[in-house]
Amino acid sequence: MFAPLLVFSFKEEFSAGQTPELTVAADYIFTLLGWFGVFGYVYGKTLFSRKFWQVFLPFIVVWDIFIASREFTARTDVDDVFLLLGYSAIGILMVLPEYVGLYLYGYRERLQQRDAAIGRGVLADLGRNAWSGLRLLFFMRVSGAQFRPGLTSILAGFIVITLVIGLFGYYSAVGDVYFDAAGAAVLGSIFFLVALVAIILCTARNQVVQLPLLLTATLSAAPVYLIGFYALRYYTWEVDIHGGVGLAFFCWGLIAVMRAVGVAFGRPQRREWVLVMVVASVFTLTAMSQYLRPDLFYVYDTVDAIDYDAIDQEDIFYRQPALVANKVGGLAAQTPGFPDIYFLGFAGNGDQTLFRREARFAQDLMDRNFGTGKRSLTLVNDLENLATEPFANRHNLQTTLLEIGRVMDVEDDVLFLFLTSHGGKNAALQVSLHPFDLDVLRAKELRDYLDQSGIAWRVIVISACYSGSFIDALADDQTLIMTASSADATSFGCSDERELTYFGEALLKEELSRGKDLAAAFAAARKSIEQREREEGIDPSNPQIRMGERIAHKLHSMQLGSPQLGSE
Repeated sequence: MFAPLLVFSFKEEFSAGQTPELTVAADYIFTLLGWFGVFGYVYGKTLFSRKFWQVFLPFIVVWDIFIASREFTARTDVDDVFLLLGYSAIGILMVLPEYVGLYLYGYRERLQQRDAAIGRGVLADLGRNAWSGLRLLFFMRVSGAQFRPGLTSILAGFIVITLVIGLFGYYSAVGDVYFDAAGAAVLGSIFFLVALVAIILCTARNQVVQLPLLLTATLSAAPVYLIGFYALRYYTWEVDIHGGVGLAFFCWGLIAVMRAVGVAFGRPQRREWVLVMVVASVFTLTAMSQYLRPDLFYVYDTVDAIDYDAIDQEDIFYRQPALVANKVGGLAAQTPGFPDIYFLGFAGNGDQTLFRREARFAQDLMDRNFGTGKRSLTLVNDLENLATEPFANRHNLQTTLLEIGRVMDVEDDVLFLFLTSHGGKNAALQVSLHPFDLDVLRAKELRDYLDQSGIAWRVIVISACYSGSFIDALADDQTLIMTASSADATSFGCSDERELTYFGEALLKEELSRGKDLAAAFAAARKSIEQREREEGIDPSNPQIRMGERIAHKLHSMQLGSPQLGSE
């Protein structure tokens, strides 16, 4: 049942041309061996000797601790102690059922597999399970005696679910269809979560022997439920329906799961309701927010298809200095005795077209309305222009700021820096372009790059979730900072179907297109965003502004704002 997840992770770790680490290979073997022991216990099958499992249990615990500490030590992108604790808690929840099963297998009396199914035809059992699953799903009376639980029934359930998802995705796709390893990993994670919750429920009831029945009842109802779900999903592509219909469908699935719990144990307990509802809700909301789907296929438009294997990543990285130099080389020198504005756009996320569109929109606006025509450039991550466009990554941003600092009068000219991407609570902007491995941009790094450039006067606009977390690191007396949200809030409109984000649309398209007062434009944009968020019933993004006293007078002298001071 973990095949999709294992196939994906195996492919990642043991892909062609790579020599796997000994510890990685050993971890796969030990993990599989541990789960074989768990299922050997559940189904009463003798695998090796009891002494073997008594020795293996403490070994696998120590081994998992070693692997976990090794992984955390190697990760430099996680510095939040609460995030580390969260990862640790998730890891413990994932391995705890394995430890319990191995303990029971090695130290307790083995459960004997019931022999009631002996002599019955496999197809007859599967047909009976399918009929009983229908009765369970559609609220008809059904009991545990009407199911035929067993390893074959459980495997058949997972296989049928995979076929339903795969066939729907394959035959509803238009264009060149490819296997989606990431979607298979999500599906494998769902299978693992189902088994994990079932094990927890059976262990809490002290009725591990009912695990096959619980899984059989749940999986027997799932295929028809999924057919209905995909039919609804297909229908919503053609017709808009009320969101309550989707919620009702979600609740129907929860009730079906709890009916399966009732089949296995009798009336479900309150804590069982809570566990299933919390797990299902958290997983669903997380999957929706991260655009994770258990789809086994995806489509490339034959016109826009990209052959990732044909990209010479080493060659592209070596080209970056020349590409940056070519970009900066086209900038006009500063006008003696007159303060100029230099514009630099930075679109960190290259996996969505929205961000590069927003950065280029900002550049066009500044060129038209603020006179930056020959003093502007934008760094974007774009697979279609790898030969001509430098990456929007940390190194190129640092180099570009240094070069702009050499061209402009750093004591008199103003830099307008516009950054757009996804953001995080830890003052970081996402920098991504598949298949390249690019690091996030952190607030402290951005401040260091600006200071190294020597540019004194700065206007910084950040369009990203949690972008307010950048303010403290970047603020000074000669800097104006505007952000799409506060440090603890998300911003909205990050969809490729949109021209700009909510913040970009309000600030750039609606306000700065009509006037040059930066602070006034921000105030009007914030009111517009607040009204829009109230109308849509979403949590406020709470855009932020902080303006130093000296930059306020500087902008006023350049007719870019009033001399009003302070921060909001």
